[in-house]
Amino acid sequence: MKNAMTVFAFALGLFSLLPNAKASVISDDYSSFWVFGGSMSDNGNVATNRGYVTEIFGTPVGRATNGRVWNEPILAEFDAAGKASGNFAHGGATALGNRNNGPEDDGTVDLTGQVDLFLQATSPESIGDQGLAAIWIGSNDLRDLNANLDYSKPRTLNQQIIDYSHSIAQAVDSAMASMASAGINDFLVFNALDTGKLPWVESLPVRLRDALTNASVAYNDALEANLEAAPYNSTLVDTYALGRLVDETIANGGSIYGVEELGPCVGPRAGDTDCAVAAYWDGVHFTQIMHDQVEAEARAALAQTAEPEPELMLASFSISVQSSAFAPSSFAAPLIRARSFAAPVESFAVSSTSAALPVAPVPLPAACWMLLAGLGGFAMLRQRRRAA
Repeated sequence: MKNAMTVFAFALGLFSLLPNAKASVISDDYSSFWVFGGSMSDNGNVATNRGYVTEIFGTPVGRATNGRVWNEPILAEFDAAGKASGNFAHGGATALGNRNNGPEDDGTVDLTGQVDLFLQATSPESIGDQGLAAIWIGSNDLRDLNANLDYSKPRTLNQQIIDYSHSIAQAVDSAMASMASAGINDFLVFNALDTGKLPWVESLPVRLRDALTNASVAYNDALEANLEAAPYNSTLVDTYALGRLVDETIANGGSIYGVEELGPCVGPRAGDTDCAVAAYWDGVHFTQIMHDQVEAEARAALAQTAEPEPELMLASFSISVQSSAFAPSSFAAPLIRARSFAAPVESFAVSSTSAALPVAPVPLPAACWMLLAGLGGFAMLRQRRRAA
């Protein structure tokens, strides 16, 4: 249940200077860490299920990127701290599907199956009293949008897109409820990238690309609304804004986070693009340089959830979260974007489109009024002398 929503955007380079920067050591604040989702979070599960070590283009241990994925350093951190953790994410997974690594599933386990595996593999003792679950899923469902639209009813296409997108968000909400019933108290949730702007869709008709963008926005809105109404704590990492920021920066001839090209950097469309400076590995998935940024965003978001100091953060670093409201190339330092949804607390509310602090009126001191009265008296006396 959410009484206050805080929207943070601040420079990562300055983040380490803040008093609560130590909270970025996630294992200090949570008893366990569990990962769910698709190929953006899969650290080799599908490759293991398929029985081989490297996937397409020689990616390390089956990851859909040119290096490690965002959650691997965090998993290693929990392991080093002697705390339970695990990754149940599978490349190709969807929120709406029911694949469970059967003979026909090609090694993939969808979200419901991942939750089942988690419930089977854990206990209240291993989860602990402050278990954290990370969920990044939905893009594969959005990819399947076209197959789920009834084009014989053109007047209802927009509503079909909304209904389908909301069903994805509802499936995520159901999975979170199942995990919460097992003892998970906190969730780190990633929204979807703008599917209609990914490099792989460039060859699709404009109408379908627009539909994918609309579906991404509808899914993200529904996901956020569900988090706001949920009875548990959650932090939303806005990867949609992150992806759009990178896209717009590169389109304007700039660079950000060390990214200089969109990509892809592997496959037949890669050309001479270097993965070390590209945003997208294969036109769908992030390169390691972008996974590093996602990790930084996740750590910063959780740091704010663990030790919130909203007045300090908003006073120092508040900006609009609408990508169109600023020129991306004007930012030299990385930006972190997150929304936190907490159980009921006494706090202030901020707009969902701007993080500006409310400014309270400052009362004039009583001495000020006395000064004004005195000046008025002198003016009256001077006028009388002139009249005489």
